[in-house]
Amino acid sequence: MKKALVLTLILAVFLSFSPGALAGYSLAKPSAGQVIFIEADNALDYEAAFPLSALTGAFREGDDLRLEFPAARLTLKGFFSRLDEWRSISFAGGGSLGGADFDEEGRCTKSFHSVLDMEKRSDSPKSTGLGAESVTLRLSPYGTEVFVGDEVIWGELRERCIGAFAAVYPFEKPDWNSVLELRCQFLMGEDGSLEPVRFYSDFADGVSSEIINPARVCSVSSLQLLPLSEGRAVVSFSNRLGEKLLSADVLCRRDESGGLCVEYVCDSCGKVQSGSFHYLSCGHYSCDEGFDPTGHGIAECQTAGHCMSQQGHDRCSNCQQFVCNGQAHGSGLCQHEHNWVATSLISSRCVSCGFVYTRK
Repeated sequence: MKKALVLTLILAVFLSFSPGALAGYSLAKPSAGQVIFIEADNALDYEAAFPLSALTGAFREGDDLRLEFPAARLTLKGFFSRLDEWRSISFAGGGSLGGADFDEEGRCTKSFHSVLDMEKRSDSPKSTGLGAESVTLRLSPYGTEVFVGDEVIWGELRERCIGAFAAVYPFEKPDWNSVLELRCQFLMGEDGSLEPVRFYSDFADGVSSEIINPARVCSVSSLQLLPLSEGRAVVSFSNRLGEKLLSADVLCRRDESGGLCVEYVCDSCGKVQSGSFHYLSCGHYSCDEGFDPTGHGIAECQTAGHCMSQQGHDRCSNCQQFVCNGQAHGSGLCQHEHNWVATSLISSRCVSCGFVYTRK
């Protein structure tokens, strides 16, 4: 009798932590422009009412699971907090994602179809399985190109993409002194309509931006946004090394005077802000307690997010590259590059290794 009671208690405890203990929770696919957060610190069995191929990205951020779509984002907060890597979510049509499908940096290692990585095609745009096609416009000082996969597109589709681009870029042409390249990705529906889903900007100072739902805001310069229409968007900035500087969910709305303004929650002070970001190009926040801009600024490496107040951003004496570029540095670790200084009309000496070169 006692043995049966113990087994019953063990089974009850197990079921309390089992994903199948309670009824499953069905997740609907977010609409374009939606940024959804769901408290998922529970034992529910989550099932997506959409296929795995609907995702353009999946990330584990601590205990949270973030699912990205062409123009939306869904975050399950606390999803892994109980069962850790044993927790998983299943998708319509088969397939699942669990804790074991992410690397140490939280990036998904599982292969799933992405509308952002289409194969080369030779006739009509390749179907994404979402009832839409992916078309990308790239604008640089050298001209305008429209792609489907790797193939350059001409004719009527190109002209329509250029017209759709004008709706999400508020200037007649970019300032090529501060902008290196602009890229806009569209989803083309079966009726031929073009919906802008992502906008990328590469700036001359080494900062790049990505906007999900670019019909709402435009990145006009490093760490600055211009409102376009009411609604929500997701914005992120990174530097030339690919390091993420800032990511924010922004709301574009009408203020008391009827004008458009951009609001976001500062991830440092936690307050709702309107206008410029508190984040500075040196990697610090202007809202930090006791912050004094004196002595702050971009480091010698000229990489956004690297501050002159910090060490480790100078040049390596062996290879003459900046030591903060993520590579190994030092004698025997990096390839030596002579740093010549003239010692006479015919001789030069490397100040790093002491080698003397004499012209004959």
